[in-house]
Amino acid sequence: MRNYYLLATSGLSLWSCAAFAQSVPAPAAPQISASETDAIEDIVVTAQKRSENLQSVPLSVTALSSKSLENSGIKDLQQVAALIPGLNVRDTAGAFGPTLRGVGTANGSTESPVALFIDNVYIPASREGMRDLDEIEQIAVLKGPQGTLFGRNATGGVIQITTLTPSDELRINASASLDNYLLSRSHFYISGGLADRLAASLSVTYQTQGKGWGDNISTNNDTYILKDYLSLRGKLYYHTDNTKATLSVDYLYRKVAGPYLRTFPGTKPVFNDGGPLGSVYDSASKIDPSNKFLGGGASFNISHDMGFADIISTTSYRRGTGRYVFNVGSPDPNSPTGRLVSSPDSPNKDYTQELQLISPKDQKLTWVVGAFYYHGILATHPTLIRSPFFAIAIRTTETTDSFAPYGQIGWEFTPDTTLTLGARYTFEKRKFHGTQNFPVPTVASDSLSFEQPTFRVALDHKFGDNIMAYASVSTGFKSGGFNILSLSNPPYLSEKLTDYEAGIKSQLFGNRLRFNIGLFNYEYTNLQIVTYSPPPVVLANTTNGAKARIYGVDVDMAASLGGGFKLSGGLEWLHSKFLRYPNAGSYIPNPAGGNTLDPTFSATGNRLPLAQNFQGNIALDYDVDTSFGHMNFNISANYSGDYYFEADNQLRQSPYTLLNAAIGWTSPDEHYTVSVWTKNLLDKHVIGNAASQGGYYFASSEGAPRTFGITAKLTF
Repeated sequence: MRNYYLLATSGLSLWSCAAFAQSVPAPAAPQISASETDAIEDIVVTAQKRSENLQSVPLSVTALSSKSLENSGIKDLQQVAALIPGLNVRDTAGAFGPTLRGVGTANGSTESPVALFIDNVYIPASREGMRDLDEIEQIAVLKGPQGTLFGRNATGGVIQITTLTPSDELRINASASLDNYLLSRSHFYISGGLADRLAASLSVTYQTQGKGWGDNISTNNDTYILKDYLSLRGKLYYHTDNTKATLSVDYLYRKVAGPYLRTFPGTKPVFNDGGPLGSVYDSASKIDPSNKFLGGGASFNISHDMGFADIISTTSYRRGTGRYVFNVGSPDPNSPTGRLVSSPDSPNKDYTQELQLISPKDQKLTWVVGAFYYHGILATHPTLIRSPFFAIAIRTTETTDSFAPYGQIGWEFTPDTTLTLGARYTFEKRKFHGTQNFPVPTVASDSLSFEQPTFRVALDHKFGDNIMAYASVSTGFKSGGFNILSLSNPPYLSEKLTDYEAGIKSQLFGNRLRFNIGLFNYEYTNLQIVTYSPPPVVLANTTNGAKARIYGVDVDMAASLGGGFKLSGGLEWLHSKFLRYPNAGSYIPNPAGGNTLDPTFSATGNRLPLAQNFQGNIALDYDVDTSFGHMNFNISANYSGDYYFEADNQLRQSPYTLLNAAIGWTSPDEHYTVSVWTKNLLDKHVIGNAASQGGYYFASSEGAPRTFGITAKLTF
């Protein structure tokens, strides 16, 4: 009933906006010459803490505008991996688990080595990463370690999301969509001036799903269903000729049914999954698992032009709590081989403060100096593991304080040749306290301290206005910490990565072709790897692999083919290998079913988890103006090579291709847009999560099946 009510209110909202639109004049269409229409638009990024043309930045960066995301039908951060080679995103019980160029730690209780920033604010809690992409200006993915300007926990790279700045002119848009699983999505955005030099905006997104991807034959409920999703973001923006200030407030509530754990395909179970089950999304679990997150935060950014430099301050405070329940092992948690895992309260609190001085651009010598402070608390109050034979309660708190001064200069010492030098020094301290009641009552308290320099050296040269070549050496590290879900496991060490990279960026044929290529070689030590504790705890932990090497090539391109056709895409070829990882551990299959832990197993020579040898994507857009409006046709394909889920290289995701397509119509006055779309047209099954734990191999299916739907949008 809730879904029909939502659709009705969404339709009423759209009708009301349409009526109001008649009194608002359509925005004047910009005057663009034919030659400008055929050219590829320039992309501006802030990969070096200042606004620069993408083609001038000596880094491997993939940037996507809101228009390219809309044409492709991409609505959330998990789906964006289909457009960015080298990026693999996993949903780990509601936690955002990105892997970039083979670097990633998909553990919801630790920070990710691929750092997420939204409007220059660091988002440390991975549970906050599963976000929609409404009203964004751009998403940029910086590949390779970004330890100098973005600091700790950017070993693999950075994901930057920039949302729209409030405008002084009134802007309103509203949209509603529905797919074949009755996933309804309603969105509303309003922006406008409140007073002279003061503007505000509000963005609201609500989603709910009427039908799950599968069925639970034990409870007669749907599986993999989005129960509720509410995202709110409000902004106040004040600006003068020399000063800009933005206050942002956001809130996120998300509740999802899952994960449903089943025996990994091709392995022999130690128990019956409760079948027969018709679909990979079906389950026979005696409970309906779920994960929930609610929280948000506020940030204040102010910048002032002092003439010789801009001074910028960014302050943020965030808090939230995660809750989950799922069963491990047998579908019946009350059976001898079953366990029920839950956490009624897993809170996080985070505070950040960053100060920067940034010199004006277009000078022979440019520079950035700054300092960053982070205070974070991550806790579990408690984590509960229950079986017919025991009940474990784990209560832990980890507190982190980190401070880092940093600086970077760019010196154009000869015409068109620039030397970039950057350095950062991080001081960090972590404190831990926890209790566990079983198998013996345990109380643990400990602390760790880290001091780590990181640096960047780059040399680039421009061959005319359209070609730049660069070479760089940069380092990054992800700080060590404590396994807050298991008191018996030791702390994990800081991982460190050195990247040797060279590339060429080019914009050719009258700016109709953008072609960028980068070659990279990683030296990776103490890399943080997710493993699982043996029974009875059977929860995710972080350990260290001694040494690995990753090298490969990135290609990113966009082309205007003329006649309204545009082509974009990229590819990444990657080689990853553990050079040394003794005593990695592996669960060895038992002939009778299930597995047994072999702690002496060496992963030396194996591929890194979640590292594809090859990944590529391509998208074709066709835009045409007709007498009845503007039409856009988009088709995109993403090919992912195989990868392994764990260091022992047993559980494998086979290669797959995701094919998406969309057709959009926009009215001549640009007020109305309707699009029909399909995602995963070939209905490929992508495993969301898999691991060896608790005596068996499990998998869950967070990767969506084939979906298709319709979206209606009003803009004025």
